[in-house]
Amino acid sequence: MFSDPSYLVPLSDVSTLDLTHSWWAQDSVATMTFGSKTISATGDMVVTTTGSSTVTLFNKALANQYDLDVYSVVLDGKFTVDYVYDTAKLVSADLNGDTKMDANDDQFGWMVESLNIIHLIGASGEKLVTRDESGLPVSNIDSPKLVEVVMKYVDIINDKDSVISVQDNRIKDGGPAVVFDGGRMLFWETNLQRMKAARS
Repeated sequence: MFSDPSYLVPLSDVSTLDLTHSWWAQDSVATMTFGSKTISATGDMVVTTTGSSTVTLFNKALANQYDLDVYSVVLDGKFTVDYVYDTAKLVSADLNGDTKMDANDDQFGWMVESLNIIHLIGASGEKLVTRDESGLPVSNIDSPKLVEVVMKYVDIINDKDSVISVQDNRIKDGGPAVVFDGGRMLFWETNLQRMKAARS
């Protein structure tokens, strides 16, 4: 169906739609404009946009236990991927003493989700797709900096002693919130919609 162009109309071709109004997120309009055609946009009327914002939650009790002043680190501009990962390694612990890190019993430093790679790429200043001089999309996956970011993320999610990747299905009962709320996770990279589940 969508292979037939007559089924799709770019938003920029709708004469009664003014994408410059304040209720449209202008970054989304710019990002989704290719050539002179805007194919998608978001704004105030899309309530899931805010809830889907990625945040890093941290367990205050666990931070206090390790004498970590996370707020100062953020305010000093030092809250980086390296800081989070190094701190994750510092606080991870084999609580049940069986010499194996088990997501259901032990303490971890960082919980991530597979889509976090997109956010880390954006935070690094890189993009998966750039534009040519005509405003048309061009793949940027061979950018050395982008490759470096991806490889760092691969190293992070492969660290089964300090990091839980939600998609690796190591959490058997209750999901990520149980680990975080149970005081066995310092940092949780997630979205605002899950914040309520993280509160005890």
